[in-house]
This record gives sequence, structure tokens and C-alpha cells, in this order.
Amino acid sequence: MRRNFILLVGIASALILIYNGCTHKPMDIIPFPGPDTISCDTTSVTYPGTIYPILEQYCIECHSGPAPTGNLDYTDYSQVAYVAANGMLLSAIKHEGGLVPMPFERDPLDSCRIRQIEIWIRDTTFVRIGQEFEITLEQLNNRTIEQ
Repeated sequence: MRRNFILLVGIASALILIYNGCTHKPMDIIPFPGPDTISCDTTSVTYPGTIYPILEQYCIECHSGPAPTGNLDYTDYSQVAYVAANGMLLSAIKHEGGLVPMPFERDPLDSCRIRQIEIWIRDTTFVRIGQEFEITLEQLNNRTIEQ
């Protein structure tokens, strides 16, 4: 009888240890890292290697072709440079400045991609041809881009 009791106590103890070892509090769960918690490469940001792939994934679907949205064709570097140099690109992707938030009707870009675009704009010397970069937002909305 005593032997059965010790065996029963041993089994019960093992079950209690297993049960307690498999439980956790909600704060103990480590979430899957999202794009903002994975390392963000900002060491060598380039237009062809970093920025164009972002534009291709999130922007070019609407901002290209014979009638691009906002008259901005992002397959044309000069038009990307235009909105980057005058601050409209960052304002749109950061949802600031009264511009239509971009990407349109989609989730905003994660902070890594925004940071990469900020670095590219900061580190790029945009060449102004004539007064092209002096166009206002109202003029931009009304102008047509020659193809």
C-alpha cells in the first residue's frame, strides 16, 4: 500500500511539473518579429538597389503607364527626384502635410523603408533643371507629363 502511495505521489508530482512547465502568462509569449524589429540595412542605400525596389513594390502599379496617378510616372527617375527633392514623397509616405497618404488605400510603409527613403533623399544631390523643382502642389496636380 505504501509503495502504491509513493508511486501515485511520484506520478502526480511529475504531472504537476509537466503541466506547470507548459503554461505561460500572455506576457511570456514572444511575438514573431515584424519588419520593424528585423535589422534594417541603412548602410548602403542606393536608388537602384534599395529605393527602386520599394517603389516597384508599393508605387509603380499606380504611378506608371500612359496615365499615371497624379501625373507622376515613377519609372522615370526625374519624376521620382522631383517629388523627393520638394518633400512631397516623404510627406505622402509619412501621411503628413495634407497630401493623400501613400501607398493609396494600403498599409503604410514600415519604418525601415521610410528610413531608407529618408537616407536616400538626405544623401542625394538632386540636380535642378531650370525651374522644374519650383512647381507647387497645385501646379503638379494640374500639369501633364510629356511622354
